[in-house]
Amino acid sequence: MAYRRKRLAPHVDITPLIDLIFTLLLFFALTLQFDPLAAIKLELSKAKTAAATQQVKQLTISINAQRDLFFQEKPITLEALAAELEGYAKREKNGEEQKVVIRVDRSVPTEDVIRIMDLAREKGLLSIQLATRRNLGD
Repeated sequence: MAYRRKRLAPHVDITPLIDLIFTLLLFFALTLQFDPLAAIKLELSKAKTAAATQQVKQLTISINAQRDLFFQEKPITLEALAAELEGYAKREKNGEEQKVVIRVDRSVPTEDVIRIMDLAREKGLLSIQLATRRNLGD
């Protein structure tokens, strides 16, 4: 008597595939570079002629609505900012042009902005820009 072997239908286990997909998803979520400028809450002033900033080496100084000062997205005092700008100004003299971008909340008094601009100019940084957002309304 001949025994017939029953053929089993092929079975694919997708559990390892799902594990791999979730591992990759977790990896990319944790290593994704977030925009550091979005960390400081600012409502920039509007300008019709606002242009997108270029991705070149620049120094970013921010002042939020509470008049807290940030340099390269880290909290800083005015005295420490002066020392940092002096160091960057020395590098500029060695051939590296440094552009200073000042991001200011619209509620901050103009006096604070002018003080920061004067400080940068005193240290020898002459390429200064004010960050605005494009006014699409009018």
